[in-house]
Amino acid sequence: MLRFAAEETNFMRVEAALFLSLIYINFEHRVDSAVWYASQLHLHCPDNGYFLSKYTEMLLMDKQYERALDQILELMSMDEYNKMKGTIFMGIYEEKKLNDPEKSRYYYEEGLRLAEVYDERADYVKAYAFIGLSRYFQDKGDSRQARVYRKIINLLLMVYCPLLSIKRWV
Repeated sequence: MLRFAAEETNFMRVEAALFLSLIYINFEHRVDSAVWYASQLHLHCPDNGYFLSKYTEMLLMDKQYERALDQILELMSMDEYNKMKGTIFMGIYEEKKLNDPEKSRYYYEEGLRLAEVYDERADYVKAYAFIGLSRYFQDKGDSRQARVYRKIINLLLMVYCPLLSIKRWV
C-alpha cells in the first residue's frame, strides 16, 4: 500500500515515499530502493532541506560519492542547520571517496562546531562525525581518543536505535 501511495497518488505521495525510504534503509537494508524513493522526494520538493539531506545520506550509504557531492555542496550553501549537515557529509566524502583523513577530520570537527547550537536536534547527524572521528583516531594509533568517540556513539545509538541507519557505519 505504501508503494502504491508513493507512486500513484497525489495526496499521500510525499509521506509514503518518506516512510518507504526510511523503512528500506533502516529495516530492509535495501539501500538502492531507499535511494530511489529519497530521490523522488527531492525531485518533488527540491527546496526541502530535510529531503535533500536524506537523499544525500542515502547516496553516501550506497557509496554513490560522486552523485552525493553535488547534494553536499547544495546543503552547505543553505541555512546554518543544513550547512552543518552538509559539512559533516563532506567529512564522509573526504574520508570515503578521497581518502583524505586530515580533511575529513577538519569537516567532522567543523560540523560538530556548527552543531553546538542545535543541541539534541543535531544528534543524528553528529553521530556520523563521531563515527568518522573514532575511525580517524584509531587509524592514527590513538585508541584512547577513539574509545571516547565510540562511547559517545553508543550513547546516541541507545537513544535513537533502531531508527539509525548510521548503525551500518559503526
